Amino acid sequence: MIAPEKRAWVESHFAWAVANFGQDSLSAAPLITPTRTFFKSNRAAAAETAQRVFSEVKSLLSLDSVDVSLIPQGILPEQAARDYNSLTQVSGSFIADSKTPIITYDPRLLDHPIVFISTMAHELMHLKLADVVEDMPGGRATHELATDLHCVIHGFGIFQLDAADRMGWAGYLSQDTRAFALAVFLQLTNRPVDAALPFLSAHVGKKLRKMAAALSATPMGFSA
Repeated sequence: MIAPEKRAWVESHFAWAVANFGQDSLSAAPLITPTRTFFKSNRAAAAETAQRVFSEVKSLLSLDSVDVSLIPQGILPEQAARDYNSLTQVSGSFIADSKTPIITYDPRLLDHPIVFISTMAHELMHLKLADVVEDMPGGRATHELATDLHCVIHGFGIFQLDAADRMGWAGYLSQDTRAFALAVFLQLTNRPVDAALPFLSAHVGKKLRKMAAALSATPMGFSA
């Protein structure tokens, strides 16, 4: 199990999401998987593929009507990317300084679809949470951590765990915290752990099962 203060923080965000986005935002949230059920785009030219998948992620986050531009960024040297030790800092960015928000991405991510989707979900989550950052538990000081967490809350937990596992980067949340958050999501949406396991590596799946078992032994103080 994760530390008590981390558990309390994770659970407080689930409760906050229900209070602010509505009961159905969680209870009816899909467990998004890397399958044709959710991602139907066929491979095309790089920019076109990126835009198609980006639009699918936007739709899954109920942001269809929001105007946001997607542009490729300059490619960082591999070692520079590793030195950042942060998946989303290197792979994408969210810029809200202009009238139309901009999201950038590293074009190399198109060779790693799970990571690209996870990165787009994270950057779009910045947009979804932009007006409520100060109101969230922990406020602006923890907003990057919270952005990763809300990707899990909105159904992208498999991508959060698998992307970090594939790339060997920690990102903002630890893998233990991600696994616990996904266990919470599965419990609150009445799904078995087995629903996520086929899409995770063996050692990440083991971590998820461990967190789910610990969660069952010490139930949460609220339900969706």
